[in-house]
Amino acid sequence: MAEINQNEYIDTSEFLEPEDSMEISSDFTDITPIKKTVIIKERNECECFRARRYGQWWTLKCVSKKVVDKSRVYEYLRKEFVVGISLWHPNIVRMISIQSDLVDGEPGIVLEYVDGVTLGEFLDTNPSLEERIKIADQMISAMRYYMGKQVVHCDLKPANILITHNGHNVKLIDFGLADVDNSNIFKGHAGTDRYAAPEQKRSDGVVDCRSDIYAFGHLLKLLHLPVMFRHVIRRCLKEKQSDRYQNPVDLYLDFEKAKAFRVSKWAITTLVLGVLIVAVSFVLGNWISESTQNHEQSVSREKIIGGKMPVMFFADSVTDIKDSAQVYVVHNAATLCFLPNSQSIPSDINTDSAVDLGLSVKWAPFNVGCKGVLPNNVGGYYNWGDASGKNIDGEANPYDLPIQMKSIAGSSLDIAAMNWGRGWRMPTSEEFQELIDKCSWKMVNKRGEVPGYRVTGPSGKSIFLPFAGYRRGPAFFKQGVVGCYWSASPYTEARQSAAYFLEMDGDVVSVSRGDFASTGYSVRPVLDK
Repeated sequence: MAEINQNEYIDTSEFLEPEDSMEISSDFTDITPIKKTVIIKERNECECFRARRYGQWWTLKCVSKKVVDKSRVYEYLRKEFVVGISLWHPNIVRMISIQSDLVDGEPGIVLEYVDGVTLGEFLDTNPSLEERIKIADQMISAMRYYMGKQVVHCDLKPANILITHNGHNVKLIDFGLADVDNSNIFKGHAGTDRYAAPEQKRSDGVVDCRSDIYAFGHLLKLLHLPVMFRHVIRRCLKEKQSDRYQNPVDLYLDFEKAKAFRVSKWAITTLVLGVLIVAVSFVLGNWISESTQNHEQSVSREKIIGGKMPVMFFADSVTDIKDSAQVYVVHNAATLCFLPNSQSIPSDINTDSAVDLGLSVKWAPFNVGCKGVLPNNVGGYYNWGDASGKNIDGEANPYDLPIQMKSIAGSSLDIAAMNWGRGWRMPTSEEFQELIDKCSWKMVNKRGEVPGYRVTGPSGKSIFLPFAGYRRGPAFFKQGVVGCYWSASPYTEARQSAAYFLEMDGDVVSVSRGDFASTGYSVRPVLDK
Protein backbone atom coordinates (compact mmCIF):
# COMPACT_ATOMS: atom_id res chain seq x y z
CA MET A 1 0.00 0.00 0.00
CA ALA A 2 1.33 3.42 -0.90
CA GLU A 3 2.76 5.55 1.91
CA ILE A 4 0.69 8.70 2.54
CA ASN A 5 2.60 11.96 2.70
CA GLN A 6 0.78 13.75 5.50
CA ASN A 7 2.28 17.08 4.40
CA GLU A 8 -0.01 17.01 1.38
CA TYR A 9 -3.15 17.09 3.50
CA ILE A 10 -4.75 19.31 6.08
CA ASP A 11 -4.37 18.17 9.66
CA THR A 12 -7.65 16.38 10.38
CA SER A 13 -7.40 16.84 14.15
CA GLU A 14 -8.68 20.41 13.92
CA PHE A 15 -10.97 21.75 11.19
CA LEU A 16 -11.42 25.32 10.07
CA GLU A 17 -14.83 26.88 9.85
CA PRO A 18 -15.97 28.13 6.41
CA GLU A 19 -15.19 31.73 7.31
CA ASP A 20 -11.61 30.91 8.35
CA SER A 21 -8.76 31.32 5.89
CA MET A 22 -7.03 28.31 4.35
CA GLU A 23 -3.47 28.04 3.09
CA ILE A 24 -4.20 25.60 0.28
CA SER A 25 -4.39 27.25 -3.12
CA SER A 26 -7.82 27.29 -4.75
CA ASP A 27 -6.67 28.26 -8.21
CA PHE A 28 -8.90 25.78 -10.01
CA THR A 29 -9.79 26.43 -13.64
CA ASP A 30 -12.29 24.99 -16.14
CA ILE A 31 -14.83 24.41 -13.36
CA THR A 32 -17.90 22.64 -14.76
CA PRO A 33 -20.73 20.65 -13.11
CA ILE A 34 -20.29 16.89 -13.55
CA LYS A 35 -23.62 15.69 -12.19
CA LYS A 36 -26.92 16.95 -10.91
CA THR A 37 -27.37 18.22 -7.38
CA VAL A 38 -27.09 15.37 -4.91
CA ILE A 39 -29.63 15.11 -2.11
CA ILE A 40 -27.67 14.00 0.93
CA LYS A 41 -29.94 13.78 3.95
CA GLU A 42 -32.87 15.69 5.36
CA ARG A 43 -32.95 17.97 2.29
CA ASN A 44 -29.32 19.04 2.67
CA GLU A 45 -27.63 19.39 -0.68
CA CYS A 46 -24.20 19.30 -2.30
CA GLU A 47 -23.03 19.94 -5.84
CA CYS A 48 -20.14 18.28 -7.65
CA PHE A 49 -17.84 19.87 -10.23
CA ARG A 50 -14.89 18.87 -12.35
CA ALA A 51 -11.97 21.30 -12.26
CA ARG A 52 -8.35 21.49 -13.42
CA ARG A 53 -5.35 22.37 -11.28
CA TYR A 54 -1.66 21.77 -11.93
CA GLY A 55 -2.56 20.09 -15.23
CA GLN A 56 -4.76 17.46 -13.54
CA TRP A 57 -8.51 16.99 -13.16
CA TRP A 58 -10.12 16.93 -9.71
CA THR A 59 -13.63 16.55 -8.30
CA LEU A 60 -14.93 19.41 -6.16
CA LYS A 61 -17.82 18.63 -3.83
CA CYS A 62 -19.34 21.80 -2.39
CA VAL A 63 -22.27 23.03 -0.37
CA SER A 64 -25.00 24.10 -2.77
CA LYS A 65 -25.83 27.80 -2.92
CA LYS A 66 -29.52 26.87 -2.70
CA VAL A 67 -29.10 25.53 0.84
CA VAL A 68 -30.30 27.87 3.59
CA ASP A 69 -28.80 26.02 6.56
CA LYS A 70 -25.27 25.42 5.30
CA SER A 71 -23.76 24.42 8.64
CA ARG A 72 -25.26 20.93 8.71
CA VAL A 73 -24.21 20.20 5.13
CA TYR A 74 -20.73 21.41 5.96
CA GLU A 75 -20.69 18.99 8.90
CA TYR A 76 -21.57 16.25 6.41
CA LEU A 77 -18.63 17.20 4.21
CA ARG A 78 -16.26 17.44 7.17
CA LYS A 79 -17.29 13.98 8.27
CA GLU A 80 -16.80 12.59 4.76
CA PHE A 81 -13.34 14.14 4.75
CA VAL A 82 -12.44 12.74 8.18
CA VAL A 83 -13.38 9.23 7.07
CA GLY A 84 -12.02 9.50 3.54
CA ILE A 85 -8.60 10.92 4.41
CA SER A 86 -7.87 7.77 6.42
CA LEU A 87 -8.59 5.47 3.47
CA TRP A 88 -6.04 4.70 0.75
CA HIS A 89 -7.14 1.87 -1.51
CA PRO A 90 -7.17 1.48 -5.31
CA ASN A 91 -10.94 0.87 -5.33
CA ILE A 92 -11.87 3.80 -3.06
CA VAL A 93 -11.84 7.36 -4.35
CA ARG A 94 -8.98 9.37 -2.78
CA MET A 95 -9.73 12.33 -0.54
CA ILE A 96 -7.35 15.27 -1.12
CA SER A 97 -8.29 18.31 0.97
CA ILE A 98 -11.04 20.38 2.56
CA GLN A 99 -11.33 24.09 1.82
CA SER A 100 -13.43 26.94 3.14
CA ASP A 101 -13.65 28.77 -0.21
CA LEU A 102 -13.74 26.21 -2.99
CA VAL A 103 -16.30 27.28 -5.61
CA ASP A 104 -17.91 30.74 -5.61
CA GLY A 105 -17.13 31.21 -1.95
CA GLU A 106 -18.73 27.94 -0.86
CA PRO A 107 -16.81 25.42 1.29
CA GLY A 108 -16.16 21.90 0.09
CA ILE A 109 -13.78 19.01 -0.36
CA VAL A 110 -11.38 18.06 -3.15
CA LEU A 111 -11.36 14.45 -4.32
CA GLU A 112 -9.73 12.30 -6.96
CA TYR A 113 -11.54 12.71 -10.28
CA VAL A 114 -12.92 9.46 -11.69
CA ASP A 115 -13.49 9.29 -15.44
CA GLY A 116 -16.26 6.73 -15.54
CA VAL A 117 -19.93 5.90 -15.05
CA THR A 118 -22.05 4.55 -12.21
CA LEU A 119 -22.44 0.81 -11.75
CA GLY A 120 -26.03 1.02 -12.97
CA GLU A 121 -24.99 2.76 -16.18
CA PHE A 122 -22.17 0.26 -16.71
CA LEU A 123 -24.51 -2.72 -16.32
CA ASP A 124 -26.77 -1.20 -18.98
CA THR A 125 -23.94 -1.90 -21.47
CA ASN A 126 -24.28 -5.69 -20.86
CA PRO A 127 -20.71 -6.35 -19.63
CA SER A 128 -19.27 -9.85 -19.81
CA LEU A 129 -19.50 -12.30 -16.91
CA GLU A 130 -15.76 -11.91 -16.29
CA GLU A 131 -16.18 -8.15 -15.92
CA ARG A 132 -19.10 -8.60 -13.52
CA ILE A 133 -17.10 -11.02 -11.37
CA LYS A 134 -14.20 -8.54 -11.42
CA ILE A 135 -16.52 -5.83 -10.07
CA ALA A 136 -17.59 -8.09 -7.21
CA ASP A 137 -13.95 -8.98 -6.47
CA GLN A 138 -12.90 -5.34 -6.28
CA MET A 139 -15.90 -4.43 -4.13
CA ILE A 140 -15.01 -7.17 -1.66
CA SER A 141 -11.41 -5.95 -1.63
CA ALA A 142 -12.53 -2.40 -0.81
CA MET A 143 -14.91 -3.68 1.89
CA ARG A 144 -12.20 -5.78 3.54
CA TYR A 145 -10.00 -2.70 3.64
CA TYR A 146 -12.37 -0.08 5.04
CA MET A 147 -14.10 -2.50 7.40
CA GLY A 148 -10.66 -3.36 8.75
CA LYS A 149 -10.43 0.30 9.76
CA GLN A 150 -13.75 0.06 11.65
CA VAL A 151 -15.65 2.00 8.99
CA VAL A 152 -19.17 1.15 7.79
CA HIS A 153 -20.19 2.87 4.54
CA CYS A 154 -23.96 2.72 5.29
CA ASP A 155 -25.02 3.62 1.73
CA LEU A 156 -23.70 1.03 -0.71
CA LYS A 157 -25.71 1.31 -3.92
CA PRO A 158 -25.03 1.48 -7.69
CA ALA A 159 -24.92 5.30 -7.68
CA ASN A 160 -22.05 5.23 -5.16
CA ILE A 161 -19.97 2.80 -7.20
CA LEU A 162 -18.16 4.24 -10.21
CA ILE A 163 -16.66 2.09 -12.97
CA THR A 164 -13.72 3.67 -14.78
CA HIS A 165 -13.72 3.94 -18.57
CA ASN A 166 -10.09 2.85 -18.57
CA GLY A 167 -9.89 -0.74 -17.34
CA HIS A 168 -13.43 -0.94 -15.91
CA ASN A 169 -12.21 -0.74 -12.32
CA VAL A 170 -14.32 -0.02 -9.23
CA LYS A 171 -14.13 3.29 -7.38
CA LEU A 172 -16.27 3.46 -4.24
CA ILE A 173 -17.45 6.98 -3.41
CA ASP A 174 -19.49 8.97 -0.86
CA PHE A 175 -18.56 8.06 2.71
CA GLY A 176 -20.68 10.95 4.00
CA LEU A 177 -23.10 8.61 5.79
CA ALA A 178 -20.34 6.31 7.04
CA ASP A 179 -20.55 5.10 10.62
CA VAL A 180 -17.31 5.18 12.62
CA ASP A 181 -16.60 4.62 16.27
CA ASN A 182 -15.68 8.26 16.98
CA SER A 183 -18.41 9.98 14.93
CA ASN A 184 -21.95 10.69 16.06
CA ILE A 185 -22.94 12.89 13.11
CA PHE A 186 -25.97 11.58 11.21
CA LYS A 187 -26.54 8.63 13.53
CA GLY A 188 -29.88 6.92 12.98
CA HIS A 189 -31.59 5.89 9.76
CA ALA A 190 -29.03 6.20 6.98
CA GLY A 191 -28.80 4.68 3.54
CA THR A 192 -31.09 4.08 0.58
CA ASP A 193 -34.18 2.02 1.46
CA ARG A 194 -33.80 -0.45 -1.39
CA TYR A 195 -30.31 -1.46 -0.23
CA ALA A 196 -30.47 -0.60 3.47
CA ALA A 197 -30.35 -3.51 5.92
CA PRO A 198 -33.36 -4.06 8.21
CA GLU A 199 -31.44 -2.75 11.24
CA GLN A 200 -30.74 0.53 9.41
CA LYS A 201 -34.49 1.14 9.18
CA ARG A 202 -35.08 0.64 12.92
CA SER A 203 -34.50 3.39 15.46
CA ASP A 204 -32.94 0.85 17.84
CA GLY A 205 -30.96 -0.98 15.15
CA VAL A 206 -27.23 -1.52 15.60
CA VAL A 207 -25.33 -0.81 12.38
CA ASP A 208 -22.06 -2.63 11.75
CA CYS A 209 -20.13 -4.26 8.91
CA ARG A 210 -22.92 -6.79 8.43
CA SER A 211 -25.19 -3.94 7.32
CA ASP A 212 -22.87 -3.22 4.39
CA ILE A 213 -22.69 -6.95 3.66
CA TYR A 214 -26.50 -6.95 3.33
CA ALA A 215 -26.36 -4.09 0.80
CA PHE A 216 -23.59 -5.92 -1.05
CA GLY A 217 -25.94 -8.90 -1.44
CA HIS A 218 -28.37 -6.69 -3.37
CA LEU A 219 -25.51 -5.46 -5.55
CA LEU A 220 -24.53 -9.06 -6.30
CA LYS A 221 -28.09 -9.73 -7.49
CA LEU A 222 -27.75 -6.87 -9.98
CA LEU A 223 -24.63 -8.50 -11.42
CA HIS A 224 -26.59 -11.63 -12.50
CA LEU A 225 -23.83 -14.05 -11.51
CA PRO A 226 -24.11 -17.82 -12.20
CA VAL A 227 -25.94 -20.19 -9.90
CA MET A 228 -22.82 -21.20 -7.92
CA PHE A 229 -22.78 -17.69 -6.40
CA ARG A 230 -26.39 -17.83 -5.22
CA HIS A 231 -25.58 -19.20 -1.78
CA VAL A 232 -23.29 -16.19 -1.22
CA ILE A 233 -26.12 -13.81 -2.15
CA ARG A 234 -28.60 -15.65 0.07
CA ARG A 235 -26.35 -15.45 3.11
CA CYS A 236 -25.62 -11.75 2.55
CA LEU A 237 -29.36 -11.03 2.45
CA LYS A 238 -30.39 -12.85 5.61
CA GLU A 239 -32.86 -10.85 7.68
CA LYS A 240 -31.00 -11.40 10.94
CA GLN A 241 -27.49 -9.99 11.28
CA SER A 242 -26.37 -13.14 13.07
CA ASP A 243 -27.28 -15.24 10.02
CA ARG A 244 -25.19 -13.19 7.58
CA TYR A 245 -21.44 -13.28 7.05
CA GLN A 246 -20.00 -11.92 10.27
CA ASN A 247 -17.06 -10.19 8.62
CA PRO A 248 -15.75 -9.46 5.11
CA VAL A 249 -13.10 -12.18 5.34
CA ASP A 250 -15.73 -14.92 5.57
CA LEU A 251 -17.52 -13.31 2.62
CA TYR A 252 -14.28 -13.23 0.63
CA LEU A 253 -13.49 -16.91 1.33
CA ASP A 254 -16.96 -18.07 0.29
CA PHE A 255 -16.87 -15.96 -2.87
CA GLU A 256 -13.48 -17.43 -3.79
CA LYS A 257 -14.84 -20.96 -3.32
CA ALA A 258 -17.72 -20.16 -5.68
CA LYS A 259 -15.24 -18.87 -8.27
CA ALA A 260 -13.12 -22.01 -7.94
CA PHE A 261 -16.20 -24.23 -8.32
CA ARG A 262 -17.15 -22.31 -11.46
CA VAL A 263 -13.73 -22.97 -13.01
CA SER A 264 -13.73 -26.69 -12.15
CA LYS A 265 -17.32 -27.06 -13.31
CA TRP A 266 -16.49 -25.35 -16.60
CA ALA A 267 -13.63 -27.78 -17.21
CA ILE A 268 -15.96 -30.75 -16.73
CA THR A 269 -18.82 -29.32 -18.75
CA THR A 270 -16.50 -28.34 -21.58
CA LEU A 271 -15.59 -32.01 -21.90
CA VAL A 272 -19.28 -32.97 -21.78
CA LEU A 273 -20.01 -30.30 -24.37
CA GLY A 274 -17.42 -31.73 -26.73
CA VAL A 275 -18.88 -35.21 -26.41
CA LEU A 276 -22.43 -33.96 -26.99
CA ILE A 277 -21.45 -31.92 -30.03
CA VAL A 278 -19.75 -34.96 -31.54
CA ALA A 279 -22.83 -37.07 -30.77
CA VAL A 280 -25.24 -34.52 -32.24
CA SER A 281 -23.02 -34.10 -35.30
CA PHE A 282 -22.99 -37.88 -35.79
CA VAL A 283 -26.79 -38.14 -35.54
CA LEU A 284 -27.40 -35.18 -37.84
CA GLY A 285 -24.78 -36.47 -40.26
CA ASN A 286 -26.51 -39.84 -40.53
CA TRP A 287 -29.88 -38.12 -40.94
CA ILE A 288 -28.59 -35.84 -43.74
CA SER A 289 -26.96 -38.81 -45.45
CA GLU A 290 -30.19 -40.81 -45.29
CA SER A 291 -32.27 -37.90 -46.63
CA THR A 292 -29.99 -37.37 -49.62
CA GLN A 293 -29.95 -41.09 -50.51
CA ASN A 294 -33.72 -41.42 -50.52
CA HIS A 295 -35.30 -38.73 -52.72
CA GLU A 296 -38.74 -40.36 -52.67
CA GLN A 297 -39.02 -40.16 -48.87
CA SER A 298 -38.31 -36.56 -47.93
CA VAL A 299 -37.44 -36.27 -44.26
CA SER A 300 -38.31 -32.86 -42.75
CA ARG A 301 -35.97 -31.41 -40.14
CA GLU A 302 -39.10 -30.21 -38.38
CA LYS A 303 -39.54 -33.75 -37.06
CA ILE A 304 -36.54 -33.29 -34.79
CA ILE A 305 -38.56 -31.47 -32.15
CA GLY A 306 -42.33 -31.45 -31.88
CA GLY A 307 -42.99 -30.33 -35.45
CA LYS A 308 -41.02 -27.09 -34.98
CA MET A 309 -37.88 -26.00 -36.77
CA PRO A 310 -35.34 -25.73 -33.94
CA VAL A 311 -32.84 -23.00 -33.17
CA MET A 312 -29.48 -24.09 -31.76
CA PHE A 313 -27.91 -22.08 -28.95
CA PHE A 314 -25.84 -22.50 -25.80
CA ALA A 315 -27.31 -22.55 -22.30
CA ASP A 316 -25.34 -22.58 -19.08
CA SER A 317 -26.44 -25.74 -17.59
CA VAL A 318 -26.10 -30.09 -17.68
CA THR A 319 -27.06 -33.28 -16.01
CA ASP A 320 -29.46 -34.90 -18.42
CA ILE A 321 -31.52 -34.13 -21.51
CA LYS A 322 -35.27 -33.89 -21.08
CA ASP A 323 -38.07 -33.79 -23.65
CA SER A 324 -40.57 -31.15 -22.51
CA ALA A 325 -43.04 -31.32 -25.42
CA GLN A 326 -41.48 -28.81 -27.81
CA VAL A 327 -38.13 -28.12 -26.16
CA TYR A 328 -35.12 -30.30 -25.49
CA VAL A 329 -33.41 -28.81 -22.45
CA VAL A 330 -30.00 -29.58 -20.98
CA HIS A 331 -29.59 -28.75 -17.31
CA ASN A 332 -26.73 -27.47 -15.14
CA ALA A 333 -23.93 -26.77 -17.66
CA ALA A 334 -23.04 -25.14 -20.95
CA THR A 335 -24.17 -27.30 -23.83
CA LEU A 336 -26.23 -27.52 -26.98
CA CYS A 337 -29.97 -26.92 -26.62
CA PHE A 338 -32.94 -26.45 -28.90
CA LEU A 339 -35.68 -23.83 -28.70
CA PRO A 340 -38.68 -23.54 -31.04
CA ASN A 341 -38.82 -20.46 -33.24
CA SER A 342 -42.32 -19.56 -32.05
CA GLN A 343 -44.35 -20.07 -28.89
CA SER A 344 -48.00 -21.04 -29.24
CA ILE A 345 -50.37 -19.57 -26.66
CA PRO A 346 -53.59 -21.51 -26.00
CA SER A 347 -56.40 -18.95 -25.85
CA ASP A 348 -59.44 -20.91 -24.64
CA ILE A 349 -58.78 -21.17 -20.90
CA ASN A 350 -61.83 -21.95 -18.78
CA THR A 351 -62.21 -19.72 -15.72
CA ASP A 352 -63.56 -22.73 -13.81
CA SER A 353 -59.99 -24.00 -13.63
CA ALA A 354 -58.92 -21.00 -11.48
CA VAL A 355 -57.68 -22.11 -8.05
CA ASP A 356 -59.00 -20.24 -5.01
CA LEU A 357 -56.15 -20.36 -2.51
CA GLY A 358 -58.03 -18.16 -0.06
CA LEU A 359 -56.26 -14.98 -1.20
CA SER A 360 -57.45 -11.73 -2.79
CA VAL A 361 -57.33 -13.29 -6.29
CA LYS A 362 -57.63 -16.74 -7.84
CA TRP A 363 -54.57 -18.27 -9.49
CA ALA A 364 -54.24 -20.16 -12.76
CA PRO A 365 -53.16 -23.83 -12.41
CA PHE A 366 -50.47 -23.50 -15.11
CA ASN A 367 -48.37 -20.94 -16.99
CA VAL A 368 -49.17 -19.05 -20.17
CA GLY A 369 -48.07 -21.26 -23.06
CA CYS A 370 -49.17 -24.52 -21.41
CA LYS A 371 -52.07 -26.63 -22.65
CA GLY A 372 -52.80 -28.01 -19.23
CA VAL A 373 -51.17 -29.35 -16.08
CA LEU A 374 -48.66 -31.81 -17.53
CA PRO A 375 -45.22 -32.97 -16.31
CA ASN A 376 -42.40 -30.81 -17.72
CA ASN A 377 -44.90 -28.47 -19.40
CA VAL A 378 -43.51 -25.17 -18.12
CA GLY A 379 -45.04 -22.86 -20.73
CA GLY A 380 -43.44 -20.06 -22.72
CA TYR A 381 -40.98 -17.27 -22.00
CA TYR A 382 -42.23 -13.77 -22.69
CA ASN A 383 -40.86 -10.24 -22.71
CA TRP A 384 -42.64 -7.94 -20.28
CA GLY A 385 -45.31 -5.96 -22.09
CA ASP A 386 -45.24 -8.14 -25.24
CA ALA A 387 -48.82 -9.34 -25.55
CA SER A 388 -48.02 -11.19 -28.78
CA GLY A 389 -45.44 -13.41 -27.11
CA LYS A 390 -43.32 -13.34 -30.27
CA ASN A 391 -40.55 -10.92 -29.31
CA ILE A 392 -37.41 -12.97 -28.60
CA ASP A 393 -34.75 -10.67 -30.04
CA GLY A 394 -33.60 -9.46 -26.63
CA GLU A 395 -33.58 -5.84 -27.73
CA ALA A 396 -35.29 -2.96 -25.92
CA ASN A 397 -39.03 -3.29 -26.24
CA PRO A 398 -40.94 -0.91 -28.53
CA TYR A 399 -43.57 -0.50 -25.81
CA ASP A 400 -41.50 1.57 -23.36
CA LEU A 401 -43.78 4.62 -23.31
CA PRO A 402 -46.42 3.19 -20.94
CA ILE A 403 -43.70 2.40 -18.36
CA GLN A 404 -45.10 5.16 -16.12
CA MET A 405 -48.31 3.15 -15.74
CA LYS A 406 -48.73 1.79 -12.22
CA SER A 407 -49.65 -1.60 -13.69
CA ILE A 408 -50.25 -3.18 -17.09
CA ALA A 409 -52.68 -5.71 -15.60
CA GLY A 410 -55.65 -6.14 -17.93
CA SER A 411 -54.27 -3.69 -20.51
CA SER A 412 -53.29 -4.28 -24.13
CA LEU A 413 -49.74 -5.01 -22.90
CA ASP A 414 -50.91 -7.88 -20.67
CA ILE A 415 -50.20 -11.20 -22.40
CA ALA A 416 -52.66 -13.09 -20.18
CA ALA A 417 -55.49 -10.63 -20.73
CA MET A 418 -54.93 -10.46 -24.49
CA ASN A 419 -54.56 -14.22 -25.08
CA TRP A 420 -56.54 -15.95 -22.34
CA GLY A 421 -59.33 -13.36 -22.03
CA ARG A 422 -62.30 -14.05 -19.72
CA GLY A 423 -60.88 -11.76 -17.02
CA TRP A 424 -57.48 -13.43 -16.78
CA ARG A 425 -54.57 -11.02 -16.25
CA MET A 426 -50.99 -10.82 -14.99
CA PRO A 427 -50.56 -10.59 -11.20
CA THR A 428 -49.22 -7.43 -9.55
CA SER A 429 -46.11 -7.41 -7.37
CA GLU A 430 -48.38 -7.00 -4.31
CA GLU A 431 -50.30 -10.16 -5.26
CA PHE A 432 -47.05 -12.08 -5.57
CA GLN A 433 -46.02 -10.81 -2.14
CA GLU A 434 -49.37 -11.97 -0.75
CA LEU A 435 -48.70 -15.39 -2.28
CA ILE A 436 -45.36 -15.50 -0.44
CA ASP A 437 -46.61 -14.18 2.90
CA LYS A 438 -49.87 -16.12 3.27
CA CYS A 439 -49.07 -19.49 1.69
CA SER A 440 -46.86 -22.43 2.56
CA TRP A 441 -44.16 -23.32 0.01
CA LYS A 442 -42.95 -26.89 -0.33
CA MET A 443 -40.17 -27.93 -2.70
CA VAL A 444 -41.22 -30.71 -5.11
CA ASN A 445 -38.52 -32.59 -7.00
CA LYS A 446 -39.80 -35.74 -8.70
CA ARG A 447 -37.46 -37.83 -10.78
CA GLY A 448 -37.81 -37.05 -14.48
CA GLU A 449 -39.85 -33.88 -13.91
CA VAL A 450 -38.96 -30.20 -13.67
CA PRO A 451 -38.79 -29.30 -9.96
CA GLY A 452 -40.58 -26.37 -8.38
CA TYR A 453 -42.78 -25.31 -5.46
CA ARG A 454 -46.15 -26.62 -4.34
CA VAL A 455 -47.83 -23.47 -3.00
CA THR A 456 -50.71 -24.14 -0.60
CA GLY A 457 -53.02 -21.32 0.43
CA PRO A 458 -55.19 -20.74 3.52
CA SER A 459 -58.05 -22.58 1.77
CA GLY A 460 -55.99 -25.78 1.63
CA LYS A 461 -55.88 -25.74 -2.17
CA SER A 462 -52.57 -25.50 -4.00
CA ILE A 463 -50.84 -24.64 -7.28
CA PHE A 464 -47.47 -25.73 -8.66
CA LEU A 465 -44.86 -23.19 -9.81
CA PRO A 466 -42.08 -24.94 -11.78
CA PHE A 467 -38.47 -23.80 -12.03
CA ALA A 468 -39.04 -22.89 -15.66
CA GLY A 469 -35.77 -20.99 -16.10
CA TYR A 470 -35.66 -17.91 -18.33
CA ARG A 471 -34.70 -16.61 -21.76
CA ARG A 472 -32.30 -13.83 -22.79
CA GLY A 473 -32.67 -13.15 -26.50
CA PRO A 474 -32.76 -16.56 -28.21
CA ALA A 475 -30.74 -18.21 -25.41
CA PHE A 476 -32.54 -20.29 -22.79
CA PHE A 477 -31.15 -20.79 -19.26
CA LYS A 478 -31.49 -22.73 -16.02
CA GLN A 479 -34.68 -24.75 -16.39
CA GLY A 480 -34.96 -26.88 -13.29
CA VAL A 481 -32.76 -24.48 -11.29
CA VAL A 482 -34.63 -21.17 -11.00
CA GLY A 483 -38.09 -19.79 -11.68
CA CYS A 484 -38.82 -16.20 -12.74
CA TYR A 485 -42.39 -14.94 -13.16
CA TRP A 486 -43.32 -11.48 -14.44
CA SER A 487 -45.65 -9.26 -12.45
CA ALA A 488 -47.74 -6.53 -14.09
CA SER A 489 -45.99 -3.88 -11.98
CA PRO A 490 -43.32 -1.77 -13.74
CA TYR A 491 -40.13 -0.74 -11.96
CA THR A 492 -39.94 2.95 -12.84
CA GLU A 493 -36.51 3.70 -11.29
CA ALA A 494 -34.66 1.81 -14.03
CA ARG A 495 -33.22 3.60 -17.05
CA GLN A 496 -34.71 1.01 -19.36
CA SER A 497 -38.13 -0.57 -19.35
CA ALA A 498 -38.15 -2.93 -16.36
CA ALA A 499 -40.59 -4.62 -14.00
CA TYR A 500 -40.95 -6.49 -10.70
CA PHE A 501 -40.91 -10.29 -10.85
CA LEU A 502 -41.18 -13.35 -8.62
CA GLU A 503 -37.76 -14.99 -8.27
CA MET A 504 -37.30 -18.42 -6.73
CA ASP A 505 -34.81 -21.23 -6.39
CA GLY A 506 -34.31 -24.11 -3.98
CA ASP A 507 -33.63 -21.78 -1.05
CA VAL A 508 -35.15 -18.35 -1.63
CA VAL A 509 -38.48 -16.98 -2.86
CA SER A 510 -38.81 -13.21 -3.20
CA VAL A 511 -40.32 -10.39 -5.24
CA SER A 512 -37.34 -8.81 -6.97
CA ARG A 513 -37.01 -5.39 -8.54
CA GLY A 514 -36.15 -4.16 -11.93
CA ASP A 515 -35.13 -6.84 -14.42
CA PHE A 516 -35.21 -5.62 -18.01
CA ALA A 517 -38.45 -6.07 -19.94
CA SER A 518 -36.54 -7.69 -22.81
CA THR A 519 -35.84 -10.76 -20.65
CA GLY A 520 -38.09 -13.75 -21.29
CA TYR A 521 -39.83 -14.87 -18.08
CA SER A 522 -42.80 -17.10 -17.31
CA VAL A 523 -46.29 -15.70 -16.71
CA ARG A 524 -48.78 -17.19 -14.21
CA PRO A 525 -52.16 -15.43 -14.63
CA VAL A 526 -54.68 -14.54 -11.92
CA LEU A 527 -58.41 -13.94 -11.91
CA ASP A 528 -60.19 -11.33 -9.81
CA LYS A 529 -62.80 -12.72 -7.44
